[in-house]
Amino acid sequence: MKSNVLNVEILEKNSISDLDFEGIEDNLEFYIQDNNCVNLNLFNFEMIKEINIFVGKNVHGKINLFMGNKVCDLLLRCNLNEGAEVNFNCIDFALENKKINAKIILFGDSSKVKWSSSVLSTKEDEKLYNVSFSHIGEKSKSIMNNYGVCKDSSKILFDGISHIEKSAKKSEASQNAKVIIYDKNCSAYANPKLLIDYDDVIANHSAAVGTLNEDHIFYLLSRGLSIKEARKLITLGYLKPILNDLDENYKEKYEKLLGDLM
Repeated sequence: MKSNVLNVEILEKNSISDLDFEGIEDNLEFYIQDNNCVNLNLFNFEMIKEINIFVGKNVHGKINLFMGNKVCDLLLRCNLNEGAEVNFNCIDFALENKKINAKIILFGDSSKVKWSSSVLSTKEDEKLYNVSFSHIGEKSKSIMNNYGVCKDSSKILFDGISHIEKSAKKSEASQNAKVIIYDKNCSAYANPKLLIDYDDVIANHSAAVGTLNEDHIFYLLSRGLSIKEARKLITLGYLKPILNDLDENYKEKYEKLLGDLM
């Protein structure tokens, strides 16, 4: 059975929009018109299976994805035209399993995208993030920063592919994934990949999965903090930087939520 599609057209210049999709199961299509500047905050989209975003020429802005306490299995596609620059911020401190497949095409010359995830996984939840970039336009640029903290018996998987095609000369791709494991029963994986079909490009990736740094813990304990306070402080420092790209009211709200969860 074919799914219904809800179309959202962003026309207003310098628009800031809080979009709540509670109870909506239709697939979403966003159209962001040329020369626009946007700040979109998306909530309660867990029942939606597909989100397609078409970004016009010379669009600048950010799209913030706030995960809620429901199971989510989402395919997100985004196509960026010439000169478009978009930051995606994914904030996932929620309960329940999450499976996010993001496929971003840098179609236009000089298009740029930055994907940042801040993920906390607890109890027996599984958080699976697979983010891919396809560079088609010349001088296109992609950056991916995924940070996770894994507790209890939970699991985090960060998968990423940056594909620079033959047409995308002088393009840049960077991937970074880091996960802290708290408990012996949890698990985490980080698998960055580069597919390079042209020589005149810049590309790099890094990945790290490990336990809390004992030297850092010892230093904080020597300053009078308890082991719980030390672990909380390190975790906050690890996941909070991505929150700095949010509007101030959401930044404060999710900093407090993260502190309460730790």
